[in-house]
Amino acid sequence: MEYKHIKQPNINIKNTNEDTETVFTEYADKVMSKLEILTSPGKFYRRKIYKINEIKDYYINDLKNKYSNMGEKYITDMIKNIDTIINNVSRYSKYDVLEFIDSMIQYFFKSLAFKFKLTKKEPAIPDYTLPEIADLTKQSIIIIL
Repeated sequence: MEYKHIKQPNINIKNTNEDTETVFTEYADKVMSKLEILTSPGKFYRRKIYKINEIKDYYINDLKNKYSNMGEKYITDMIKNIDTIINNVSRYSKYDVLEFIDSMIQYFFKSLAFKFKLTKKEPAIPDYTLPEIADLTKQSIIIIL
């Protein structure tokens, strides 16, 4: 059997720190832009303006339902941790913290789309455990010297 050489496409893979930093910076800017809009003017969606506190409360309420068997102390700590994350996030936060904020915002608007029957698939609550949220709280506090 004769094998023909198949020419591979010329793929120039560049994985330098500079490229990684650029992608991360763009993602951080995107998340912070969403957060800034939701903090001051709010986002207009389906005849209502939504702000970050409503998004946070919606997310916390769903987490309370999910972890209702964990007890009041866990729920109280979780609420404090989420507040700390939101209050301390910046464009210099770690990727995991930014991803948490972004997933919370996306979950809220996907839930609204489902509520208004714009989509048939109910979104799953972002899969963060209470210890992971507590760890993200520690990561969100950045001291700039």
